[in-house]
Amino acid sequence: MGSGVIAFGGACAAATTKESIRESLKLAVDTGEKVAGRVAVVVDEGGVSMAAFGSSDAPGVMMDDDTVFEIGSLTKVLTGLIRSSLSRLLAR
Repeated sequence: MGSGVIAFGGACAAATTKESIRESLKLAVDTGEKVAGRVAVVVDEGGVSMAAFGSSDAPGVMMDDDTVFEIGSLTKVLTGLIRSSLSRLLAR
């Protein structure tokens, strides 16, 4: 099972309800990529929202808010995104 980061801004950032996040995930899974499912977390001023869509690599096992991923080198990407966000905030 792979992992990745998708960062949305602007109008997509307003999609913080569980159903609106699931709809965005459904579109991402249905784009023809070989992706079985995705899990998303949105963190904003209103709190934390999580949603899942699709299945894992295991037959018959659907993804949910408790799905566990091996993150591998993903921490490099997250660290870069956090550093970039902090730089922009501090530059204001």
